[in-house]
Amino acid sequence: MRSICIVVADDHPVVLRGLVTLLNDDKSFKIGAICRNGVESIEAIQRYLPDLALLDINMPEMTGFDVCRRLKSDERLAQIPVLFLSALSETEDRVRVKALRCGGVDFISKPFQFEEVRARIETHLKLYSLQRTLSFQNERLEQAVAARTKELAEANLRRSRRRTRTHATPATSGWSVRVGTGRRSGLACREHSRRAPAASRASRCIARSATTCPPGAQKRAIRT
Repeated sequence: MRSICIVVADDHPVVLRGLVTLLNDDKSFKIGAICRNGVESIEAIQRYLPDLALLDINMPEMTGFDVCRRLKSDERLAQIPVLFLSALSETEDRVRVKALRCGGVDFISKPFQFEEVRARIETHLKLYSLQRTLSFQNERLEQAVAARTKELAEANLRRSRRRTRTHATPATSGWSVRVGTGRRSGLACREHSRRAPAASRASRCIARSATTCPPGAQKRAIRT
């Protein structure tokens, strides 16, 4: 089983020793880095990508609030839960509100009980794990939906192309044929072809009669 990586940042040596002892007693935890100011904590978090960060609020060079804001502005680090530790003289509620507004998941006031720290760490690690699992499942679902949508679109396109080809194919059998922009029935065409030879013969006969028959006979032949 993979150990849970935690970055600890506090400028008070006694607090640091207590937190290190607490985390080392639990074999499921691994301390990624021990930091004494805000700049070090940002560098350590960027390097180790821990599962959780324990940050003191009042630290040299950069406060815990500022560190948390920097983390939340980085897409790669934004999902790492930040748990604040503080001995600020302000009321606990006001500090807790500030901690949550800048992106922290919880706040523990000093002096604290180490068992309380352990319990809160475990709680937020479980929530973080569930969040990552849900995010992974949502990503897979989105991929499946996108793949299925693509399949349906391709199937619709194939059906549309088949329908277009079917409608574009000219008729090769049946009773009608298309000539230019008009249409004649097969029956009319056959009737026309039968009448054409007879008309031709009548024309030839009239032509011969014009040279051999008297005018009255020609008129009778024409009327006939």
